[in-house]
Amino acid sequence: MRRTLILACLGFFAFGGITWADSYILVVKSATIAATKANGSCWDCGFTPTQCRPDPYVLVKVYDAENGLADSGQTFVAWNTFTPVWSQEKGTVKAGWWVSLQVWDKDIKYDDEIGTHSFYITEAMLKAGEVSLTFGQVERITLAFRATQKPASAARVILNQPYPGPFSAKNVRRTKGRDLAVILLHGLDLRDDGTSPAEPRLHDWQGSTSPLVRTLSKHGDVFAVCYTQTAAIEEIATYTELRESIKKVKDLGYKQIVLLGHSAGGLLARHFVEDHPSAGVTRVIQVATPNGGAGLAEWGVRLGQVPKGQASFVKSLSKSHRAALLKSRGGRAIPSHIDFVTVLSCTVDGARGDNIVSRRSQWSPDLQQQCVPCVCVKAGHLEVMVHDDCLDKLSALVSQKQVRWSSARVGEVSTQLGLAR
Repeated sequence: MRRTLILACLGFFAFGGITWADSYILVVKSATIAATKANGSCWDCGFTPTQCRPDPYVLVKVYDAENGLADSGQTFVAWNTFTPVWSQEKGTVKAGWWVSLQVWDKDIKYDDEIGTHSFYITEAMLKAGEVSLTFGQVERITLAFRATQKPASAARVILNQPYPGPFSAKNVRRTKGRDLAVILLHGLDLRDDGTSPAEPRLHDWQGSTSPLVRTLSKHGDVFAVCYTQTAAIEEIATYTELRESIKKVKDLGYKQIVLLGHSAGGLLARHFVEDHPSAGVTRVIQVATPNGGAGLAEWGVRLGQVPKGQASFVKSLSKSHRAALLKSRGGRAIPSHIDFVTVLSCTVDGARGDNIVSRRSQWSPDLQQQCVPCVCVKAGHLEVMVHDDCLDKLSALVSQKQVRWSSARVGEVSTQLGLAR
């Protein structure tokens, strides 16, 4: 069996003075699967190989230095694709341990083996932060390693409470008689100022004195989440710290919890409720969110205009990555019991978008197929969260139930917006 090993140092942990962690989280990121089985036959029923795409998933087993089974995990099934994207944490590893990977094609009766491989974890591999492997009919599978030991100042997700408050996560509280909580999720924070994307920081509109917080405080208590931007957005949605932050808010006793996300924050909210439908979130409001990806993200990475440590995050907002991810997650719909609405931002009437994200990407075909309603505001991408028109719309959206539209209504509005094909 041919095995190739490509180490790629992304610099995610390359900060001067850091002592490398003893334990690391193994992240199964993505793969490329060969067009056929080893014997040349199709993966699934169909007339041509391209119509017979596999349904890949990965089994992970981690063995310690004494060859004892120390950890294990399994990714979700990525349906009907040669290029699955999982970005899931599936085990804890240490230098000197070894990992067994089994990649399978899900079938009705018996699953087909795509490829199996075992390899030792080395210190160089952990320091590089990422490894790519080739084996069997797996043309390439990419794994990442995330340090588990971080100083308190380097937490991956930070929760605070701008209203009432401001309070840190240690002192969050519920206003007596209030049943609604709004959690604000920011988008891309491009670190072209030289600061580290591994250090979460809030956006101005998440602060206690911002017009948005003051507007939303009329309806409920307001919380804010900031997060590191060194990994793909769908991977961040799986972080334990994010689940714990939302649980901390839920445990205060609110009946309604609204996730309000701008740009990439809207993707974070979407993937969170898709992955954790019972976490207590009752409504998601996306604002100017690149559900279908943004062309600028793709070009920014290609032209080297993105800080190295942020490349994975920005690439996850690109059109190609979003298309591959949505295909891989094809079986995951937005839970029907959770209200969901997307706010489309456009610079002027009739514009194709907000100078960053197109209307078609914001209200993408997959959202339309799920009859997700949309609301239009006239504002650019960067100023939408402080724009008066948007503040008025958000004030109504957080306080009113958002029901799914009929297919006829979706078609009518799509035609009006020039999105129908």
